[in-house]
Order: sequence, then structure tokens, then C-alpha cells
Amino acid sequence: MISTLLAIPLLFNGGLALSPVYAVRRQSDKSQEPFYVSYPLEPLRDRVEGDSSFEVRGDKKGQAKNCKITSSSGHPSLDKETCKQAMKRARWVVDPNVKEYVYSDTLQWRLDYSPPAGAILGYYPELRYPSGALKAGTEGVSKVEIAIDSNGAPKSCKIIQSAGRSDLDKATCDWFMQQAGFRSNLDDNGKPQPVVIQSINWTMSAPPFPIP
Repeated sequence: MISTLLAIPLLFNGGLALSPVYAVRRQSDKSQEPFYVSYPLEPLRDRVEGDSSFEVRGDKKGQAKNCKITSSSGHPSLDKETCKQAMKRARWVVDPNVKEYVYSDTLQWRLDYSPPAGAILGYYPELRYPSGALKAGTEGVSKVEIAIDSNGAPKSCKIIQSAGRSDLDKATCDWFMQQAGFRSNLDDNGKPQPVVIQSINWTMSAPPFPIP
């Protein structure tokens, strides 16, 4: 059964970034909306680009169980990262009559698709809903101002719009302060600004997610 990968804008679980982030596009995505991942270090260093075609299979519960490369990009690190990302995102709406699901596509790795100003440069640590807010059923948006150094690393975090609970606001600052770095906006003179504004939408109907 052919299905599509879940779109999870900008959200990736895992460790902090080890390389700058670039946009990667799915060949089948007619909207050409990219998602952002850290480019593997070796192909980044060698300035290697390529298209990795893959096939990912899911079990009867709609969970990904394995991935294989059907056409290599020519670089093992790009192929390995392709399957890693595919396994994280592949989900299917469960049909009791289906025992196995299959999805195939191609990730287009390009070094010119950089993220927009203000985007976080890195894989994201897991974003967990604070237990107190979850029990209380509290939702809201925490907006923060993050001071950054010349390398894009966060130095401090200040709440400029509260989600309505201190634990949600604290979790927002704690989460952003774990990031690998930020791309700052430019002022009118073309110089990087020392702060970036970021938000997290805390909602119980879906995983909490950052708002670019």
C-alpha cells in the first residue's frame, strides 16, 4: 500500500547538530516544501550532493520497520541519513486489511537550500509536555527572545509572551537553550542581530512544536 510520509515541520528528535542545516526536498512533494536536517559531515566537507531513492516498509500497526536504498546518491553518508530520516517520519493510517505498508521516494540533497533567517540550526532534542500543564489541560504559546553569540549559540532566554503557566514557559526556554545554534536576522545595515525571536505552540491535540 502506497502512502505518504507524515509532515512534521521543523521537528526532529535526536542529538544536537554536528553540522550546519540544509533543506532537503522530497521528489514526490509537489509543493516542494523542504524540511531541514544537518548535512552529514563528510559529504558536507567534500561538497557532495546527490539524490537518494529509498523504500521504507511498515508493519500492520503503521509503524516503520525497515528501509533500504533503491538508488544511491553516490555517498554512503547521504544514503544512511536518508533512511534514518525516512524511518523517523514514515507513518500510515492503519487499515485492518493491510498487513504491510510500503512507501518509496527520493530525497534530494542540495547544499544551496539553506534555512530561512531565524531558523534553528540543528537536530532538536525531544520536546516534552510538562506534566503539571498536561494534567491541568493547559495549552498556549510561549514566545521568547534568545540572545545569541557570533556563532549562533544561545546565551540567554527571556519570555516575551507567556503560555499561561510558568512550567510551559520554563520548558520553552530550557528547550531552546539546548539548541546547537541559530541563524540571526540582519538589521538595516546588513549586520546580524544579537537576538532571535522563537515560539513554541503547546497543544495537546498534537506534539508541541516550534513556530518558525
